[in-house]
Amino acid sequence: MAKSTQTVEDAEDPGPMTVEEYFRWREGREEPWEYIDGRPVPKFPSEENPVVAMASGTANHHTIQLTCASLIRARRPKGCRVATDATVEVQDGRQIPDVVLSCAPPDAELVMRDPVLLVEVTSPSSRSVDFLHKPAEYSELESVREIWVVEGHRRRVRTWTRTERGWEIVDTIGSGTFHSELLGAAITLDEIYEDTTI
Repeated sequence: MAKSTQTVEDAEDPGPMTVEEYFRWREGREEPWEYIDGRPVPKFPSEENPVVAMASGTANHHTIQLTCASLIRARRPKGCRVATDATVEVQDGRQIPDVVLSCAPPDAELVMRDPVLLVEVTSPSSRSVDFLHKPAEYSELESVREIWVVEGHRRRVRTWTRTERGWEIVDTIGSGTFHSELLGAAITLDEIYEDTTI
C-alpha cells in the first residue's frame, strides 16, 4: 500500500503558482506532483483527500509501468528513447506520464520534448483523470501518435491511435491483443500484466 508523508488533516492545497515557482516548490518533495491549470496536483492523490499526495502507486502499478517501458523500449523506432515518470508539457501545464517515448534529440532539460507515445497506468483515485482528462490533453500535442491507458486493477487497456481520419479508440480486455502502429507490433495483455496479481 502506498504511503503519504502528510496526514489528511495536515494537507494544504498549495494553490496557484507559476511554472518557475512550481519547479522550486517541487524540489525535495518525496511525492510526485504534476502542474495543471497553474497549480500543483498530486500524481497519486489520496482516496480520502485529493490534496494529499501519496509517495507512490501500488506494486502492481509500478510493475505494469516497468513492463510497458520494457515492451516499448524493445520495439521502439531507431533513434527514439523511453523514459518513466518524465515531465511532458501540455497546453495547461505539465504532466508526468508513467511512460514516455520520444524521438526528439536528447537534452539535459527536465521536460521530454515531442513525445510520440504516452502511457498512463491508472490508480483508483486517479482513474477518471487518467481516462478522460489526460488523453484529451495529450491528443492536442501534434507529436503524439499513440496513447495507452492501462488499468491498474483489472485487465483492460484503452488505446488512442492518431489516423488520417482522427483518433481511433480501442478497448482491449482479458487476455486480448492490440496492435501498435507506431511500434509495428502486437502487444498482448498477458505481457503487460505479467508478474502482477491482476
